[in-house]
Amino acid sequence: MPHYIIYRQLQRHLDRQPVGFPRDRSGADIRLLKHHFSAEEALIALAMSYRFERIEVIIDRLTGVIKKIKALSSEAIPDALTPAEIRQHLNSMSSRTTIMQKERKGILYYCLVPLVIGMYEGRIFDLDMDYIDAFNDYAHSMQHGLSLISTGVPQMRTIPIEASITAVHDIMRYDDVKEHINNSDGPIFIVECICRKKSSMMGEPCKKTQRTETCMVFGDLAKQLLKFSKGREVSRDEALEIIRENQKEGLVLQAYNMQNPEVICSCCGCCCGMLSVQKMLPNPRVFTTSSYHAVIDPQKCIGCRLCEKKCQVDALTFNKKQKKVSVVDKRCIGCGICIPVCRAGALTLVRHSDAPVPPGDFEALQDAIMKKKPFWRLGRIIGRTVTK
Repeated sequence: MPHYIIYRQLQRHLDRQPVGFPRDRSGADIRLLKHHFSAEEALIALAMSYRFERIEVIIDRLTGVIKKIKALSSEAIPDALTPAEIRQHLNSMSSRTTIMQKERKGILYYCLVPLVIGMYEGRIFDLDMDYIDAFNDYAHSMQHGLSLISTGVPQMRTIPIEASITAVHDIMRYDDVKEHINNSDGPIFIVECICRKKSSMMGEPCKKTQRTETCMVFGDLAKQLLKFSKGREVSRDEALEIIRENQKEGLVLQAYNMQNPEVICSCCGCCCGMLSVQKMLPNPRVFTTSSYHAVIDPQKCIGCRLCEKKCQVDALTFNKKQKKVSVVDKRCIGCGICIPVCRAGALTLVRHSDAPVPPGDFEALQDAIMKKKPFWRLGRIIGRTVTK
């Protein structure tokens, strides 16, 4: 396998980042990495971190990386890459959202991103069946699943839909999707949902919506899409209308777990990888962040079961004897899609007394996940033992 050492070292390097990229014994990890990185790009990625850094820092670190790889491999490895070549590769990876870049006062900074949420979603602009097969081979492994759901600090947070929030709620800005759109600094981009597109290409179209452009991008990531002409820029009014349509169709709003999220997805239980995993878990509430949970008044419930049909994570159950719906608290992720369909007004959202304040930005989120990594890595070790 050409350049196997480079890709194996990259897998280990990515696995040391906050979310991780665990090894797969079938070799699916290496096959997937080759879809995201050329051999030279993989070398450069080995000199990068999840923290944003200037190109000069990456260049200095790359010298040691190349020296190490040449000592490990008998294959032809370049002695060095010129600054111009490195910049070209960084821009190419940024254009595919294999990495992230941001600009401050005319200076570019670059960082690594997880497979999910990150590199995988960036493939929406160049999705084909070869990539889908490679991703599915890797994503269905136990090790990847454990790294994704057991990060200690969840990557994503559930935002309640607008119709579920009333004037009595003391809602924070990071839980108010309308407020976030209206006060967004910079461009707003709409992109296709990769989970929905992947399911459709595999012959399993979404059961919730026929619309494809449902996911929104803000902040530095939106500027990155603008720079490389990816996605579609929309006005605030159009963004608000898209969000309203998403909510009407019962899609769950999931955002980066940040105070100013750069991504807001509108997810369905039939296609979304995150919701699908949460639906299989006995307590999905543990593996997502939300400020709210649903509460039902049994005196008002008329047993119509409309709310039960809307729930994407099976958090509502019907008691045939009592002919009432009840909320399974540990399953409820606080999305609020059940609230507006309750004809009797029996359902309300209640704010958690210990609702956590999300990290400030992407880097702060990754730092928070990294601090928890020594604790959840034990679960990965157990999973590795099981798969031997």
